[in-house]
Amino acid sequence: MKSLRFIIVGFLVGQLLLLAIGAGWLQWTGRLDRDRMKRAYAMFKPTIATEVALAEEERKTQEEEKVKAAEAARLKSVSQGPVTLGDRLHNEQQADEIAMERVERLQADIKSLQQQIATAKAQLTRQRAELEAEKKQIEVASKATRDKAAGENFAQAVMMYEQLKPKQTKDMFRTLLSGGKRDEVVEYLASMQLRKAAAVLKEFKTPEEVVQATELVERLRSRGIDPVAGISRPVANPT
Repeated sequence: MKSLRFIIVGFLVGQLLLLAIGAGWLQWTGRLDRDRMKRAYAMFKPTIATEVALAEEERKTQEEEKVKAAEAARLKSVSQGPVTLGDRLHNEQQADEIAMERVERLQADIKSLQQQIATAKAQLTRQRAELEAEKKQIEVASKATRDKAAGENFAQAVMMYEQLKPKQTKDMFRTLLSGGKRDEVVEYLASMQLRKAAAVLKEFKTPEEVVQATELVERLRSRGIDPVAGISRPVANPT
């Protein structure tokens, strides 16, 4: 049917081309004007019946193509055989199994990820504990170093106070007392030789100094040190 339609259309186009060539020649030779061309075109123009026939032919061609496509689809379905209930159930079962496999893989991935997170947390906790232990060790070592340095400095200070004259040491202690470092003065007196500590306390003579000395003596006695005995003890005459 398509071939027939193409033949008809081709024929009509050929006729129109011939008419156009002939009209051009006629117009060039003076045998044809615009009015004559209109009348000639009207004579060869396809009729309404021809156009209707062509449209009908096109519609039939399209319907035949649809029928052929439907028939081809039916033949393909028949060639594969009818889908039984068992086949349908088998296909559904396979689809369910594939879905279950996907779910299981997803669950396995989640479990693996959870294990990795737990391992990372445990490692982080262990590292934090190690850091805390190292920090404590550093703090202990630092404190020991500071205590050692402080002890050495304190011992040197005590030695210096013992080597100075009692009045000089008293003046230095008075400066510390004015700065609110009474406990520090008590520590120095407690670490000094009892005789030299007593000599320093003996230099506290003014009323204000006597009050300070009395308080220092009371604090020393609370530690089991009695410097008054050193003060009242008579000095032996050299032989």
